[in-house]
Amino acid sequence: MTRKNIDLLKLLLDYRIVSVAQITALCFPSRQMARRKIREFAKAKLINVTTRGFGPPSGRPERLISLSNSAVKILKDIGAIRSGLLLESFPSIEPRHFEHQLLLNWVRIYLNHAGECISQINTNFLSPLFHYKDYSFKTDDYQPESSPIPDGIFSISYEGQGRSLLFFLEVDMGTEIISSYNPASKDIRKKILCYQHIFKKQAYKKLEILFQCQFNGFRTLFVANTENRLQQLCKLTKSMTSTDFIWMTDRSSIFRNGISDKIWIKGGDIENNRYSILGPSLAIKTPLATLI
Repeated sequence: MTRKNIDLLKLLLDYRIVSVAQITALCFPSRQMARRKIREFAKAKLINVTTRGFGPPSGRPERLISLSNSAVKILKDIGAIRSGLLLESFPSIEPRHFEHQLLLNWVRIYLNHAGECISQINTNFLSPLFHYKDYSFKTDDYQPESSPIPDGIFSISYEGQGRSLLFFLEVDMGTEIISSYNPASKDIRKKILCYQHIFKKQAYKKLEILFQCQFNGFRTLFVANTENRLQQLCKLTKSMTSTDFIWMTDRSSIFRNGISDKIWIKGGDIENNRYSILGPSLAIKTPLATLI
């Protein structure tokens, strides 16, 4: 097996499940070339191919690709991944989580694309699979099972400035309760309180060694699947104190303008101006409209 095919299989493992549009954006100059590789991998039984309802823009059923068990075994046997990795951290993804994973993938792809388009920055997304232990946070007075496990963690570094920003990512599909009086329930309000605790106790500092840079805080980014859900999240966040580090946007805004434009709402203040996570001077549109 060629190094290029091994790298592609590892990427499919890392992204868990991808659409044809996503694998094209990640690896190929055209959908035609992506489909050719998909047929090759499917014939060799290296991937599983399922169908996802009706996808944009054609309205036709869309194929979704994930790594097969035999491909995982091959990667383990050749030492490309360590043995037991999936058993430790990543069970196979359930169909009810497909849409969440696909939106998370898109955010990650748009982040990569912004890094390619904007020469002044470097982006580094921490793999939830290969760095799953780094996604858990604890402090002396806070148990890890009470803390949120982010959907994504990434940094953005500015060329020549010696400055880096840390981000935690939450993809919100509208399924979690906004706020609950039940102390045992998991809801968005408690999640924000946990991030405030991580901020206050500087538990995020453990990531400095991994990213090889210093962080003076972080931002938590919520990406809502709909505009209505975004409004609900903003209402909650604005009602809480010390939430300026919570920034929010929705799926459509990222798809229209890219992740780097002024699409982000700070602290739930939906009536105020929108911001870029890169700052005003690098607020550039970086869409991938032709692939959506």
